[in-house]
Amino acid sequence: MQARILHGAILVTLAALAPVSVGASIAACSSSSAALPPVTADGGDATTAAASWPSTPCGACVVSGCGPQRQVCDSEPSCAAHSGCADKCTAMPDGTIDAACLAACPGGDNAVASKSRAAYDACITTTGLPACSACPASVGAAPSADDVLAQKCGTSTDPNTCFKCEDERCCNTYAACDAEPECKVQLEGCLKACGADGTAACRSACYAAHPKGVATWAPRTTCLDTRCITECGGPATPDPCFDCGVLSSCRDTHARCASNEGCFLLLACLDTDCPNVTDTCIKSCKAKVDPSAAPLFDAWFSCTAVACDKICN
Repeated sequence: MQARILHGAILVTLAALAPVSVGASIAACSSSSAALPPVTADGGDATTAAASWPSTPCGACVVSGCGPQRQVCDSEPSCAAHSGCADKCTAMPDGTIDAACLAACPGGDNAVASKSRAAYDACITTTGLPACSACPASVGAAPSADDVLAQKCGTSTDPNTCFKCEDERCCNTYAACDAEPECKVQLEGCLKACGADGTAACRSACYAAHPKGVATWAPRTTCLDTRCITECGGPATPDPCFDCGVLSSCRDTHARCASNEGCFLLLACLDTDCPNVTDTCIKSCKAKVDPSAAPLFDAWFSCTAVACDKICN
């Protein structure tokens, strides 16, 4: 096997995304959210628009099932403003909430609200849908993480522990990158030039310079981060927050996000541009990547907010 870059840690600093406590107080719906006017996909007034999504069979079921996330969101004023606005969005032909309308609703103005908002939005747009028979069966189905986390490989005799691990656990994602020159030669070479302690800005410049390579680099580096972190230079005992957000509790949602080209670039944008992760900065980064990345990110972000709350504080 050819020489490979020794990959260390995940590109996004989990400390920056570390969940803050969002479950300390549960309150009823904020009166401020009730005062918001209805909105349309472009954020305008829709007083005369069609019935709201929560009044449809699919929407009513999903909103009920996402009650715990809604309660946490409504306990923080700026998140409550978001959920109240979402209540006035209309349904799409497939039964789901109008995504453009939801995106136009006000976001959380602090870290607590941002994580609460992400958890609620992920539930009503993705994770809460499969349980409702009134919603299309195909809606809300998350992409499988098995292509990254369950690769079938042979044994390796490579003396380098990192290369051996990649051969035995990440063979398919390595082969895909190896077969794409812009991944294996140009992008990897650029990242090597950044150095082991290279800045997020340097890495992001490499992704921008070699966009064709990112599609196969993202799943490759995700597998290494998840399955070979110690063998490839990481600590024998990973940081508890990293362990929760990437290796254990939120392993699948992280793998789905980080192995997706758009979501990978979204994470890189947050790493570069968002020292304080708020909805304003998240929305700015989402606007720079394919829209399909947003629900994948929100699913992981909301998982860390719930599962890794106390660990990452």
